[in-house]
Amino acid sequence: MKPNLLSWEETLFRDQDVFDLNYVPEQFDYRDDQTQSLVFAIRPGIKGGKILDTVCRGPPGTGKTTSVKKIFESLRETTQAILPIHVNCRIDASEYAVFTRIYTSLTKRGPPPSGTSVKQLIDMIARFVEQEQIQPLVCLDDANYLIYENQFNKVLYPLLRMHEVFPGINFGLIIIISDPGIDLQNSLEVRVQSTFHPEIIQYPPYSAREIAGILNER
Repeated sequence: MKPNLLSWEETLFRDQDVFDLNYVPEQFDYRDDQTQSLVFAIRPGIKGGKILDTVCRGPPGTGKTTSVKKIFESLRETTQAILPIHVNCRIDASEYAVFTRIYTSLTKRGPPPSGTSVKQLIDMIARFVEQEQIQPLVCLDDANYLIYENQFNKVLYPLLRMHEVFPGINFGLIIIISDPGIDLQNSLEVRVQSTFHPEIIQYPPYSAREIAGILNER
């Protein structure tokens, strides 16, 4: 009797976790150049320098998030100088939501008290970073959702300018954009353009051979 491939007991994949949105494969192939570009941008922060800002561009399913998460795993294992923070902008699509996520990720506390303004929240974040003497590395994943909601500049500007109010504080930024139709430069206000000069890292679609290799691994 042939197995029913549609039954709950049968699967074409060895591990059902591969369908989890947060799944990070142990083996990550075909994105060595992009990963090395990210590592090069982050490396100065390990020695106390400024992390270089980057923008990862490419359609959905091209390894952008996975490459960042793999690097974040390595950072957590090897250094305390950089604190990686991943923000899913599909979920946190407003200025307040993003800074709340940054605050809770940094402090390991619950959300700020009700009625806390964005300015107060940013001050709380800055004072914590100043006290702990760390350099946060914030990944704004699917940042195109912030652009859709006209929140992108509201988030970037305080992160880029925080060192002017709190000398010595620097945030590294990784921006992931999955909408090829977005004109990033035209999405930036002049006040942001003057300080945001990222390296653009392109993630092209996987080839048929690469897709076959990925599926074979899973």
